[in-house]
Amino acid sequence: MNLDDLPDLSGWRIIPIWTIKEAALIWSAVDPWDYADIDIFDLKSKLTLSQYKKALSFQRAACEDVCRGILPFEEAFEKQDDWQNGPWYKEVEFPEIPRHDRIAPDKTRITLAAIILWAKKKQILTYRQILEMGQTRSLVAVGTKADPDDAPDIQTLQLLGPPPFLDPQHPLASAEIRASHDAWNAIAAMGSPEMNGAEIKAAVRKFLDGHEEYKNFPEQAKDRVSTVTNGKKKGGPPRTPGQPTHLSSH
Repeated sequence: MNLDDLPDLSGWRIIPIWTIKEAALIWSAVDPWDYADIDIFDLKSKLTLSQYKKALSFQRAACEDVCRGILPFEEAFEKQDDWQNGPWYKEVEFPEIPRHDRIAPDKTRITLAAIILWAKKKQILTYRQILEMGQTRSLVAVGTKADPDDAPDIQTLQLLGPPPFLDPQHPLASAEIRASHDAWNAIAAMGSPEMNGAEIKAAVRKFLDGHEEYKNFPEQAKDRVSTVTNGKKKGGPPRTPGQPTHLSSH
């Protein structure tokens, strides 16, 4: 599976509270809407093995930490079953916490902010982040002098999917913004062009000229994208050690 195969989960950004099950599926690059009535344990034949295991691990970790009082919840429920009433759900009211063997991950709700903070502290990467890191390392590996330490930090990677400003159908869509984004990511993945004695602005221009969508930009548009994407506005690439400095003759 590659990044192009992943669903766009950006719509979940506007939902402020998720169930544990929803969070586990989203972290595994699976849209919870597709499996709203199916337990994660029953999805083995419907997901890739790596996604299935990641969803199970995330759900187990979140449930355990809710039951330990580490991950705060908005609402928590326990699964109950007795001969008189059959299966039912019991709400657990704070400051009580649910039992680990009874917590209902499809009913227990947690704020998005709390989930993100918890996952960040535990360094739980999303399935998308793992794929992006692997892609970045592959791109860096083919560079002539690129250093893996120059790869983008994982905190800058997308969590749920492309942000709205990259959607060409958005009413405020801008091709130049998309071009700047794509050029920056392509160049950052290979390490700084200056490491190979090239100028950043020139590397951006080379990317634009070789891109199917951006190669036909007007010259002014290419100049704007090159200028915006170039984080170092002054000076060119560093002089290669041992290379003489050329002085202009007057």
